[in-house]
Formats: sequence, C-alpha cells, structure tokens
Amino acid sequence: MAELSKGLQDRDAMQLRIEKMEADRDNFLVEVSAVAAEAGEAADDEAEQLAIRLAERLERAERMREAKASLVNDLRRLQDQREILDAEISAHERRKNEVLSIFSVATLAEVVQRDELLRDRDRLRTTVAELEEQVFSELAVEGFEQARSILDGVDLDSIAIEKAEAEQRLRASDEAIQHQLIRQTRATDKLDAIGGDSAVARIDAERRTVLLEIEEKAVRYIELKLGIMSAGNALRVYRERHRSGMMERASDAFALM
Repeated sequence: MAELSKGLQDRDAMQLRIEKMEADRDNFLVEVSAVAAEAGEAADDEAEQLAIRLAERLERAERMREAKASLVNDLRRLQDQREILDAEISAHERRKNEVLSIFSVATLAEVVQRDELLRDRDRLRTTVAELEEQVFSELAVEGFEQARSILDGVDLDSIAIEKAEAEQRLRASDEAIQHQLIRQTRATDKLDAIGGDSAVARIDAERRTVLLEIEEKAVRYIELKLGIMSAGNALRVYRERHRSGMMERASDAFALM
C-alpha cells in the first residue's frame, strides 16, 4: 500500500508538471502568435517553427538596425565635412572676389598676368633708381634733379665728336710716347758707349729733355684717357637713363596702384 500510495503521489506530481508545461506551451503559443501577428508573420506553422522564424527575423532586424546606425553616423560625418568644405569654398570665393576686385579683372589668369606686370614694374623702378644714383654720382652732384638739368643741356652730337677727337689725340700721344721712349733708349745706349765728359753732358741733357717730353706727354695722355672715359660714361649713363625712362613710362601704363 505504501508503494502504491507513493506511486500515486508521483503520478499526480507528474500530471501537475505536464499540465503546467502544457499551460506554458499554450501561453508561449499565444505570445508567439501575438508577436507574429504584430510583426505580420504568418502563423500557419508550429509554434516552435514560428518562434525560430521570429528569432531569425529579429536577428536580421538587429543587424539592419546596426547597419542603419552606422550609415547614419557616416552620413552625419559626411555632412559635417561638407559643411567644412562649403565654408572653405565660401572663404576662397570671397578671397578670389577681393583679389579680382583689387586687380579690376574677371579671371584669376588675368590676376597672374597683372602680378607679373607689377613685378616687372618694381624691377624697372629699382633699375631706374640705381641708374639715377649712378648718374648723379658720376656727375658729382647732390641729386638726380641737378644731374638731369646738366644732362638736358648736353649736346650728344658734340660730345660724340669731342670723344672721337680725343681718341685720335690719344692715339697720337701714344705714338709720340713710344717714339720718345725709343729716343731715350738710344740716348742711354750712347751714354754707355761714349766716355767723354762733354759728349756725356750733351747726351745727358738730351736724355733729360726727352724724359721731360715723355713726362709731359704722359700727363697729357692720362688727361685724355680720363676725359674719354668720363665722356664715355656720361654718354652711356645718359642713354641708359633715357632708355630706362621709356621703360618706366611703359610700365606705368600697367600701374594698378
């Protein structure tokens, strides 16, 4: 009897467990069916299969949600970058318009051309300033205006003629000096060859005369040489000044300031 009573108790307990499991299954089926209906999933399969399909669908949805979140982040980052680029483009556009307005042109290519012209103008101005300084330094005056007044009164044709004549006189003086040197050499040779006092005195006097003539001609030679150099420099500087003045006037045609 004791064993029978224990068996009945076990059976009743098992029955309760079965009933509870069936109730849980029914509740699970109801919940799965409700979820399937809410998700629009057909509930024509067993509850277990339906639950598996719902779990797979949930997993796919979760992956899609993560992918969407990643895409949203990428989109937000790209939008931020676009805003930065738009701001930079706007700044460059404003700067470009300012530059175009300053140079009074329509394109950046024209700006480059104008910039090159300005650089050429600056170089020409520097060259002109150097030439002006050289001119008033050569003429030993205090400023270029004084040098200009002097040079404006210069007759270039007359200077050219004087220069040619001075060069001719210089060549003649050079030949005369060479001739006197030959005479001096001959006189020295005679002194060495003759031993008489009177002859020596006479030849020595002749030698001294030749030396004086050589000295005078050498001084004249130097004066002529310096005169020719000064005339040449004056001509060259004057021509450079006029040439540079024309270049400056040409560059001023492109002046933008």
